[in-house]
Amino acid sequence: MGGSIYQRRSVVAPDSDFESGEWSHLTVGRRGRLLDARRTPVTVTGARLARAAFTVRLDDFEDAGAEWELPLWEVSHFQFAPGGERVEASMLAAMATQSERFDRPWVVPADVAARPSTLRRIDAEQQQARAWLAERSRFVRDGGQLPEPLVRRGSEALFEDTQRYLEQRNVGEMDAAFATRWVSNPHSGELVKGHLVVLAELGLAPFHGQVIRDAGLFEGPWSRAQRAQHIVTRLGFMRALLDLCAGGRLTLYRGWSSPVKSPVRRRGGLVAATLCEQVARSHFEIEDQAVVRSWRRQTVSADRVLLSYLETAQLNAPFREAEVVLVDDGAQALF
Repeated sequence: MGGSIYQRRSVVAPDSDFESGEWSHLTVGRRGRLLDARRTPVTVTGARLARAAFTVRLDDFEDAGAEWELPLWEVSHFQFAPGGERVEASMLAAMATQSERFDRPWVVPADVAARPSTLRRIDAEQQQARAWLAERSRFVRDGGQLPEPLVRRGSEALFEDTQRYLEQRNVGEMDAAFATRWVSNPHSGELVKGHLVVLAELGLAPFHGQVIRDAGLFEGPWSRAQRAQHIVTRLGFMRALLDLCAGGRLTLYRGWSSPVKSPVRRRGGLVAATLCEQVARSHFEIEDQAVVRSWRRQTVSADRVLLSYLETAQLNAPFREAEVVLVDDGAQALF
């Protein structure tokens, strides 16, 4: 198979050298590795019992130094070297209590009554964005030519345009924070989950996940209203941009491989794909011990695009995945 676009070690210790992750391994400073295809090394940096979570720092590859906050029950997605200090019994009991409290499914159906009003808001944002791009966009003034997908790098001029527009619409800071979290790990903490819940409340996509663990998820600048404004502004801007520069449609790819027969897809309200076939091919090939592989190609409407690497600086580093983030209403045949 072809070479991966992702960093990985040439020699990786066998799984037999490690123990399956358990709560007892979650002591600060404990070293382990993620059960991904690359066996990414990590260090435990803490536990946050109020949110039934633990934190790890990534110790290698493109996102080295990033810290993820994950629910306690996802410790099974890691391995740890045998021996070493273990979590005390009293802490284990507290972890069990919090996990029982929060490890529960939660579904928020798409609000069909709210959808017509939401679509009218998006249409209005699209009209405003179209006028702004025509009058004030340096990218459009210079020809409006989107980069070739194989380059896997967006346009600096378009980055600047997008930032200026979103700041004008008072969602610039939220956009940067959301994109930064998404590109590292959308399942770290609950910042992204807040948007997924609001997508459902706006009538755009159902949410299938677990109950909220962060009591302050919708407080202050991250209120439901401000999150809704960000989503509506983003969708309107992307429709205007892609109508102008891509005929309102994108051909996207998605690939994955898994060592188990039935990999679980996390459905929430957003789904990632790529504009670059090479990236999807790398996902298709990265798992050496794959039992099942999937390769998909689909042309999608600009109506579904929330953000992409083309106009969002944060989606261009540390990974170069030519990523496009789509609204996932659950009715799409492929993604």
